[in-house]
Amino acid sequence: DTTVQDEFNKSSGYDPKLTAETIRVMNIWMAMTTELYRSTALCRNGYVDDASASFNPVDFAAALYFGTATDPDLVNSLDSNGSLYAWAKRAGNQFVDESVGVNDEIISKLKDLQKSFQDCRGLSDEDRERKGLTMRDSAREITNLMMVPMVQNFLDHLASQSGLIDEDSPDQRNFMVLYSLATLPYISICDEDAYDNLFEDLILELDSYDSGTFNDHMETFQGKYHCMGVRCDQVGSLAAAGDNWPQCQEDAAAVSFAGYTPTPGAAPKMSKIDLDMSSILAFIVMGANDAAYDVYNNGWYVRGGDGKPFQSIGTMSTQLQSRAKSLYEMFTENDGIDYTQVTRDAIQATGAFQYT
Repeated sequence: DTTVQDEFNKSSGYDPKLTAETIRVMNIWMAMTTELYRSTALCRNGYVDDASASFNPVDFAAALYFGTATDPDLVNSLDSNGSLYAWAKRAGNQFVDESVGVNDEIISKLKDLQKSFQDCRGLSDEDRERKGLTMRDSAREITNLMMVPMVQNFLDHLASQSGLIDEDSPDQRNFMVLYSLATLPYISICDEDAYDNLFEDLILELDSYDSGTFNDHMETFQGKYHCMGVRCDQVGSLAAAGDNWPQCQEDAAAVSFAGYTPTPGAAPKMSKIDLDMSSILAFIVMGANDAAYDVYNNGWYVRGGDGKPFQSIGTMSTQLQSRAKSLYEMFTENDGIDYTQVTRDAIQATGAFQYT
């Protein structure tokens, strides 16, 4: 909302196309994401059993995504109008060599999530929790797909700002700021220095942007695709740039750690657990303590086994061998402190931590 209000009040005056784009990628995008995750929460907390049989939050998410622009011919003719569906279609039309059609993938996954919410009705508490976590994984896959056109728009405007391509509009700076605000915060979770440098160059100092830094910015941004949940093959290459478009090089999963090389397997993926910690801290700073605890308890960046879509800090701290678990319980009993509860209270600002 702050970004939209700033756009309304900017010194350069009202720009209807920019205003429509800002509302679309800030308000509507977030509203759809909220509905997706609401469906998982209402499954897990049992509200689904009390709701009307016709109630399904995924339907609201779909309505926000499609709007009234479902005709491909109409979508292709739209400029600044239309829904997120139209927006994603326009972004994809600017790129080539994409491995997936974002809209087709989102439609398929919305259908699956819609059915999952209906299937959640009448389940036992344990089965409902398991189903809800699977739905949470699906909701994240959809939001990751929704990030693809966001990234494509960022790259399109960065290329325009750098003079790599010609644009009809004489001034794309406001759009560059908009898509920087929409994408760069994800990078801050993975690499604060990269975020700070991009934020300074593309927002604070955009008026004096040095086009010679384009390749460096591209390398940094593409190297952090995993922070935004997208891949090089999903984004593709900007068609207007032709052979001048830099080859995408994502940060590969680490094959060594400061000289230590792990046995091939799940260990390199586990290294991303520090991103869960960064996400937890970010949520706490924003006052979203329940979201922080959800990441702690159910994970976000590390896919794991044991019937859960993700490995988490919380489950890792309790998955102990029987002998080690006995020692843990002995310390808990002797000290009179439930250490897992202490962690939960600290994250959620409850108990002894209610004043922090």
